[in-house]
Amino acid sequence: MVPKGWEKGVFEQGIDLISGQHVEASEVNTDGNGQPYLTGPADFPNGKIIVSKYTDGGKKFSKKGDLLITVKGSGCGKVIESDDEYAISRQLMAVRPVTFDSKFTYFILLSSVSRYEGAAAGLIPGISRDDVLKTPLLIPPLPEQQKIAKILSTWDKAISTTERLIDNSTQQKK
Repeated sequence: MVPKGWEKGVFEQGIDLISGQHVEASEVNTDGNGQPYLTGPADFPNGKIIVSKYTDGGKKFSKKGDLLITVKGSGCGKVIESDDEYAISRQLMAVRPVTFDSKFTYFILLSSVSRYEGAAAGLIPGISRDDVLKTPLLIPPLPEQQKIAKILSTWDKAISTTERLIDNSTQQKK
């Protein structure tokens, strides 16, 4: 049963999806010249984007607030929010919320990781545009998306705080 005001749908109904593109190695540098360039999950370990490569040859870009998802190789399905504009490689896609709430979109991506990991099985793991765009979901009205995202964000913070307290307690015991 679908709650009143909600509808069954797919992810593409509320997002734009920007597929990254390859940049030739000769157009990439570590000197800080050009646009920051992200090539995959190694650029966002521990939930923070760390820029180490730059390019003037970028063809596809994420904007601040886009959600970057790893779509090829190890780390397939890993998600992070873009904190700036970046050139993105073919190993990444940028999910840009259009009619969906941004945080709601983030949580949909996180809840779909196991689905994406299943789709990525194979010799060279990878997920397609359709794997992301055709992700089935129940779509609540925007105000409910915002409430859901706020509740999930609160739980995320509480879990992070608890994990930090456990880590601190473990360190003290040592």
